Amino acid sequence: MAKTIRNKYDKYLTYKNLMKAHIKSSRGKNNKNEIIKFNLKKEEYIKWLYERLKDGTYKHRWI
Repeated sequence: MAKTIRNKYDKYLTYKNLMKAHIKSSRGKNNKNEIIKFNLKKEEYIKWLYERLKDGTYKHRWI
């Protein structure tokens, strides 16, 4: 049976945790064009993502 996690989303949804997740996910990929472009405005993009996740308007999509 799956565990239910209540009230944890807001606790772990922080700018700092999103930045850590980006750093962890981009390891070994720093030469890819997508990562280079993202890193140019990393703080701006992560702030945008944080705001969308916080207010529930973020929609995942493939480009």
